[in-house]
Amino acid sequence: MRNLLLSSLCVAAAVTVPNTALANKGDHARYSAQLGVSPFGGAVNLGYNKNKRNTIVVAFGGAPMGSVSMEMEFNNKDFTVEGGTSWMGAFWNHRPIKDADWFRANVGFATGQITNELTEKGNKNNVYSAEWRNNPVGYVGVGFGNRVKEGFMIGFDVGALFTPGPQIRGPDSATVEAIEESIFFGPVLPNGQLTVGWGF
Repeated sequence: MRNLLLSSLCVAAAVTVPNTALANKGDHARYSAQLGVSPFGGAVNLGYNKNKRNTIVVAFGGAPMGSVSMEMEFNNKDFTVEGGTSWMGAFWNHRPIKDADWFRANVGFATGQITNELTEKGNKNNVYSAEWRNNPVGYVGVGFGNRVKEGFMIGFDVGALFTPGPQIRGPDSATVEAIEESIFFGPVLPNGQLTVGWGF
């Protein structure tokens, strides 16, 4: 799982960074509309470029329950994990280096919910839930691409959501504790997002 995530991040960066020199050859854009994909589902991102170095982005996203599925082990038992999300957020993108407008630092907040259902393989009655419902949560990250220019835009962002952590429920306290100790069900949630869109 970690190797797959790292490989995906490397591919996205390899595609994004060279293309920032090719994309956005037009004039300064005031607005942008983008489609994105991340571990938290698909997203629609609407941007307002206050100036060449600062952009405000409002995003709406999510994924239906069951669209994310993986196999994991907790307390020496194998589980199928299925998840879904629904969220919205507001983010400030700042370009701190004048001659490198393809690089962005971003902060913001999001509100919504993330729901995971964990079912033991071979025992469908042994079900656990992990839900992030504490709102809002903070976000800090960096981004590459999505320059403030008219025309085609492509960008890649990496960062983390900072939450109070999920509420985990289930029939066995030892298994609940094992889930709580997993990096995948902690208070800090890593994020990587690839976006394509248009500046106008």
